[in-house]
Amino acid sequence: MKKRTLEDFGIQIKKKRQTLPKMIINQDECSVIYIKHFLTRDEEENLMNEMENIEFRQEIIDVYNMNIIAPRKTFSYGDTGLSYQYAGKYEIPNEWPSSTSNNIINDIRKKVHQKSLEFCDVMKDPFNFVLINRYKDGNDYIGFHSDNEKDIVPRSCIASLFIGAERNFTFINVKSNETHSLKLESGSLLLMMGRTQEIYKHGLPKSKNLTEKRYNLTFRHLINKK
Repeated sequence: MKKRTLEDFGIQIKKKRQTLPKMIINQDECSVIYIKHFLTRDEEENLMNEMENIEFRQEIIDVYNMNIIAPRKTFSYGDTGLSYQYAGKYEIPNEWPSSTSNNIINDIRKKVHQKSLEFCDVMKDPFNFVLINRYKDGNDYIGFHSDNEKDIVPRSCIASLFIGAERNFTFINVKSNETHSLKLESGSLLLMMGRTQEIYKHGLPKSKNLTEKRYNLTFRHLINKK
């Protein structure tokens, strides 16, 4: 099958240029850093094409003790033996692609890990789990939540990579209701560190009139219960 380009996916093309990481939140032992143009154009295209080959699932999740159909589809990779409980369900990850397959997922995992080490030294080991969300258009979304499940190593770095349509992303302080919003571009990376998951919730609201899809790959350090 012919490789599709970013233009084929309807992604707005912006000139890649070197930009410094931007500190979005830096208070109360919380740090959130936004890195534009983290991926090269080739990496973006290869990852978008790889996403198109994945069989995503639409799950039933628990929201305020009600079972609903998740307004997005998901897929995960992770180390053997790991499980991740969230929103009333257990996620058993698929095995990482073979190290000999030259799969873009393995390359991106290494690149994200190396970048995270520049800002956070809580975990030296590579991320052992990634949850991928597929948002088919602006009607798909994720409500405000914290990535504070018991399966995640406490206060470890959580790295979210975004490709596809630009979407607004919002943080809200659970005590003061202070908000921080930013538009996340395709190919960008967001690092959430320290006590961020304890003090803030984050979400991706609906985006009216948006017809393009978007993928979010969130890399985590899960506790190995072996």
